Amino acid sequence: MEPTQIPPEAAALAEQLLQAQRHVLGDRLLALYLFGSATTGSFQVGNSDIDTLAVLASDPKENDLAGLAHMHEQLVKDWPAWDNRVEVDYLSHAALANFRTDSWPAARISPGEPFSSNRD
Repeated sequence: MEPTQIPPEAAALAEQLLQAQRHVLGDRLLALYLFGSATTGSFQVGNSDIDTLAVLASDPKENDLAGLAHMHEQLVKDWPAWDNRVEVDYLSHAALANFRTDSWPAARISPGEPFSSNRD
């Protein structure tokens, strides 16, 4: 089976997102994973969203939230066609490794929802 080609529109947005996340999070950003329709071959230009998982060195912190929210607002200003079509879950690597046994702080932006966090 041949690997799925990531659509150029999704690849360009993911690269911009990665650079913006690096600016806000610095070395705490360990990885950004792209998944969903952009990686399975079912992406529809102008309709599909972009699904990502940002893995952090530590749990998202309260002071990260304002910077990440502003970053996402700016991303939509720069890429208006992607308004309401960018999904990111921010989790620590420990949360990713242990999600079945413990609950962990996370932050999320999802289409149709405001930027949010499950921090206490």
